[in-house]
Amino acid sequence: MIDIYFLFIYIYPPIHIAGLSEYGNERKKVDIELINNGNSPINIIDVHINNKKVEDVKLVLSYTLQLALSGIDNDPYAKFVNIDEYKINPAYSRKQINQLKFPHTKPISYGLRINSEETINHVKIVYKYKGLKLVKTFYWDRWLQ
Repeated sequence: MIDIYFLFIYIYPPIHIAGLSEYGNERKKVDIELINNGNSPINIIDVHINNKKVEDVKLVLSYTLQLALSGIDNDPYAKFVNIDEYKINPAYSRKQINQLKFPHTKPISYGLRINSEETINHVKIVYKYKGLKLVKTFYWDRWLQ
């Protein structure tokens, strides 16, 4: 029975990429909005671009309804922290969001801010969920289609 549960997690991974932002046309600074569709927190372990580990990556925490995408820099209720400083909690339901008082004490929206020397084409997010090490991979150009 446990094997079926873990197989389910691999088939339906909890992390979902909900949006992408790039700054300028070079795609060297990007924001990636993340949603945890699971029922336990997610820990980001590493982020790789174009098969190289990224050193300049931050976890973006939004405490309002501002998405963790471009424009978040001006939100006084947003924080940029190291990826190992905070877990991505399961997403709130619409009903839960409607009942929140703003600004909230826990993040509502999460994302990654990546800065790179080279153009970002391929992103790999390595994370832990319920003790399992999982990988979310996507190609920037394919995602936008």
